[in-house]
Amino acid sequence: MQKTALITGASSGLGAETANFLHSKGFRVLGTSRNPKNQSNKNIHWLKLDLCDKNSIQDFSTKLLAQDSLPQIIIHNAGIGTLGAALDLGANDFRKVFESNFFGVCELNRLLSDHIIKNKIKLVFISSLAGAYGLNYRSAYVASKHALEGYVKSLRMELLEFGVQVCIIAPGDVKTSIADARIEVVPTEHRPWHNRYKQVVNKINSEVESGIHPKDAAKIIYQICLKERFKYRYIIAPGIQKLSFLLHKLLPYSLFEKLLINHYNK
Repeated sequence: MQKTALITGASSGLGAETANFLHSKGFRVLGTSRNPKNQSNKNIHWLKLDLCDKNSIQDFSTKLLAQDSLPQIIIHNAGIGTLGAALDLGANDFRKVFESNFFGVCELNRLLSDHIIKNKIKLVFISSLAGAYGLNYRSAYVASKHALEGYVKSLRMELLEFGVQVCIIAPGDVKTSIADARIEVVPTEHRPWHNRYKQVVNKINSEVESGIHPKDAAKIIYQICLKERFKYRYIIAPGIQKLSFLLHKLLPYSLFEKLLINHYNK
């Protein structure tokens, strides 16, 4: 029997690569996009979803549950990134990021909860290494991923008795066009961190360019989806970033923080 996977944010980047790879392995793939009529990939069955819009989430859930083939795997991939100093980002900037990266995800799971529990649907959440520790000039994104990881930790414990497998996949830098869609608040020249901000952002962009190819990341996501039992977290990252996660676990945070600061000051 053909398996069906739902992938949110399947129109570009890691979501698109994962959708294509799962399709190549025989999955029927349901993909979401804010503008499904503009999508040309005929291998994906497109559904409209805007995680920042509660009515869109409700409409999407209704249409999804009316499908002949419901997903056995849900990959929560959609989200937006941000750049900006924590003291420059406004409340609306934080709200927009949280609506997409956290609140919309929670609401979608709530509306699909009966199907998830009854059919033991596997839940995969694409987070980030940023969900484990802070990163300068990415506070809104980091905060949303911290919130997502706390949610998933609790969700895993609650669903364990019902046989529902839940995991976080935490990528490091993946070579995608994420920079094109992220929210950015550039500091004005009078801000004391103006020059430092530009230096750090250049470093961030260069690391994305040298990140893991999304096709390679998609292969790993596929392999994780096939597992009968999930660990809590899987890391997909270049070697140095895997090491940074290990150091975060082992070192006093003050020392780890200095290492990060020095890294971005190079």
